Amino acid sequence: MALNRPSYLSSVLFGGAAGPYGSFGPEKGNDGDKTNCNGLVIGQSIAHTEESEVNPWYAVDLGVALEVFGVKLTNRVDMNRK
Repeated sequence: MALNRPSYLSSVLFGGAAGPYGSFGPEKGNDGDKTNCNGLVIGQSIAHTEESEVNPWYAVDLGVALEVFGVKLTNRVDMNRK
């Protein structure tokens, strides 16, 4: 339902510019890539907000009003967080 629909992030890591591992824009969050969505930044299929953002958000325009029963989000796994 959300595959390749317009998507938005409150910010984009590196300002949307391609970093050493590619781009982290919102379109990566619903691109359908199930091979590289392992939570590793090197996989290049993750949407990523600025790390210092206090209240980050991600949104997808589904194009119609729908009742959503669930959303699956995966955090990065390649960072040591305290």
